[in-house]
Amino acid sequence: MSGKEHPTETTSGTAAATGSQKNAASTEDRGFEVKRRRRLPIVIGIIVIVVLVAGGLIARFTVGNAQAAGTKDHFGTSLKVAYLSTDSAQQTFVEWVAKNVAPAHGITIVPTGIGDPNTLSQAVNDGKIAGTEYAHKPWIDESDAANHWKITSTEPVFQWAYSIYSTRHASIKALPDGATIGILDDPANTAQALILLSRAGLIGLDPSVDPSKSTLNDVTKNPRHFVLKPIAFGSAARTLGDFDAIVTYNFEFNAAGIGAKARIYAPPAPRVFAAQLAIGTPYLKDASIKKLIETFKDPKVAKYLATTTDPKVKGQLTPVSAK
Repeated sequence: MSGKEHPTETTSGTAAATGSQKNAASTEDRGFEVKRRRRLPIVIGIIVIVVLVAGGLIARFTVGNAQAAGTKDHFGTSLKVAYLSTDSAQQTFVEWVAKNVAPAHGITIVPTGIGDPNTLSQAVNDGKIAGTEYAHKPWIDESDAANHWKITSTEPVFQWAYSIYSTRHASIKALPDGATIGILDDPANTAQALILLSRAGLIGLDPSVDPSKSTLNDVTKNPRHFVLKPIAFGSAARTLGDFDAIVTYNFEFNAAGIGAKARIYAPPAPRVFAAQLAIGTPYLKDASIKKLIETFKDPKVAKYLATTTDPKVKGQLTPVSAK
């Protein structure tokens, strides 16, 4: 007997069974349809979430690419510009530029004092600070190499007055043979001190060496047998009495209340050691950074440095030297 044969089924029974199966199928259909309608909002919700997440990832990817390509403005129109907080001349200068020059270039400068040079440079490198004008190019280049920073010198802004100070002797001619002279111990400022001493006729330097990279080993003439002793940046004012003379930035002594009477030689600073507007290299293409550079290039800046009577700046910061 075949499994398809049902000899006991009647027509009506078959119809009844068929109707029952249809009803069951219909019920299952209805049940499936009800369940599908209930799941529909959940399915739509899942789709929406997936779309939003994907959209967010795409947006982040796009912004990341834009930043990498230099098309995303990292800082906006309000830019922190750092100065060395131990230098009141720098602070006064940046505050003046922020008030009198920046608005015309469509940006707001927020003067920001930081006490430690390395902390300041790290903040510029990391994009926490838009720029700074506290360092010259040789120092920036050396620091970049030593610390793996990416900071670019963009524009010479001013010169720091760089002089020889002494509380023991009234002039450089009065310095005795064998005098001990303190010079800053970092390579760039050692070179700057040697250039100054050379210009004063006190020593001679190897002419085959770039003066901005000269070291103590490049001193070829020292007729008065001076002892050139390296000292740490920031220590000049408190150690001046221990030396016959010290060569350093005027602001180190100005901050300590040591005035012009102790300044025995004050020539123009070498142009190569002009303070540079320094910017984190990844941000150079930002529109706001371009405006910041134009702000410090504005002719009003050089005119201010040349004519200001503000005692915090006059004699401390000067226009960029010719050579």
